[in-house]
Amino acid sequence: MSLAIWQSEPTQLNLPTSALAARLPAQRCGDPLGLGIVRPAAPADPDALNAAGARDLLSGTDQATLDKEILDSGYLTPKHVRSLIAENCTREQLESGGLDPEFLILIDSRINYKLFIAGDSIYTREELYTNFPFYEFGVQPEAVFVAQEIGVFEQRNSKGADKAPDYTLRDAGDLRLDFSPAEDLVRAACGGPAPRKAQRIVQTKVFVGRDAWDDFLLQMRFYRGAVRIAAAGGAPLALTANDHAKTQNMEDEPSDAGNTPPISLSDLVEEVICLRKKLESIETALQNLKRPE
Repeated sequence: MSLAIWQSEPTQLNLPTSALAARLPAQRCGDPLGLGIVRPAAPADPDALNAAGARDLLSGTDQATLDKEILDSGYLTPKHVRSLIAENCTREQLESGGLDPEFLILIDSRINYKLFIAGDSIYTREELYTNFPFYEFGVQPEAVFVAQEIGVFEQRNSKGADKAPDYTLRDAGDLRLDFSPAEDLVRAACGGPAPRKAQRIVQTKVFVGRDAWDDFLLQMRFYRGAVRIAAAGGAPLALTANDHAKTQNMEDEPSDAGNTPPISLSDLVEEVICLRKKLESIETALQNLKRPE
């Protein structure tokens, strides 16, 4: 007994290189999925940003010096920030997100925009909208990247009113561990004193890409590849709308592959969902066949 698994067969194109090139989407800046659509400019940042945040962790003297520096030279530009990070951070630090809290205070207090770190790449919010499909996916960068928080802790074994605090960095909203310095957690685990509690927590304008960013890139690659395949007139097995009779007569009839309109992204998603349902029904049918009577 044979089981009809696929409702259709793949359409195999064999076009001349020039004809195929005319069908493929051109690679353009600002079109990450190759859809060829006119994309709007990045939306305005909904958060009111200034140098507050990490700036409030500076002493009064340091704040006055910083204010004069900004008044004379302005805030740091993204280019300047990239240069500072390249000079003071290793690639391993950036890829692990293990930035030094004091260095992050220096950066955050001198910018009035958000900064997004993905591995060893650094982006502004506008650059992310230009180079990645946030517009197409209907999501904003703050949902994919994680804001960095700085915890302020009283320094151990230090006396005097001018003692400098300790700083610790973490992902905002990460409640898996107590927000305490790592050495305090180690001491407590070994029977030492209880970990210090943060006297203050400040959210910075710096965001880091974690697992959610990796998932976003994976989806981008999938849709970009699907759009390119669809634009070329082909599709993976059982992903086309052609019926079995048409594919059987493909050799007898003139090919109209060059006139096939590109599939839209929404239609492609619907077909992927239908394919998933077909696969589930196939798995169910196979399990029923294996059951003893």
